[in-house]
Amino acid sequence: LFESLAINLHLARKAGAPLSPEGDDASRALQWTLWAATEAEPAAMQWAYNTYIRPPEERDAGQAAAGAAALAGRLQVVEGQLANRPHLL
Repeated sequence: LFESLAINLHLARKAGAPLSPEGDDASRALQWTLWAATEAEPAAMQWAYNTYIRPPEERDAGQAAAGAAALAGRLQVVEGQLANRPHLL
């Protein structure tokens, strides 16, 4: 395996519970894993590239701000899920 998300899921499955739950929680774990990769990570990386990864002369402050704002919105989704419970699963 070469893709980090696939490696993480593979290791969790090998380890078993609680890293890899069964039943409906297995589906929820997969849902939140994919959500993080497709929704939160792109915004986080937009912010990171334009804040500290790229050399200073290649950074775009507007892109950094847009990434931070998008990430804040994505994290509100998680906060909403955690409003009435201590864990996502």
